[in-house]
Amino acid sequence: MKNLLFTIIVIICFIFMEEVNAQCTGVEVGDSLALVALYESCGGVSWTYDDEDYHNGISYSPTPNLGNTWLLGAISTWHGIVLTADGCNIKKIIFE
Repeated sequence: MKNLLFTIIVIICFIFMEEVNAQCTGVEVGDSLALVALYESCGGVSWTYDDEDYHNGISYSPTPNLGNTWLLGAISTWHGIVLTADGCNIKKIIFE
């Protein structure tokens, strides 16, 4: 009986470890490299970061991370970049 209980506990621990390891640690490297390539290929050096609002199709909304230039700091702080709630994926890029 002790061996069976021990085996069940070990299996539960492995399942839990798999779930913990599956959590993201931020935006994927490939996604961040794609944003950098977009910035570089579209003249990002000359971009301005002064649009306070953007039209979301219904009304005007505040531009996320207003005024923060790209390539400095975390992607979650870049002007016009919106990540999913968990911070794992790029949800929206706002150009205006």
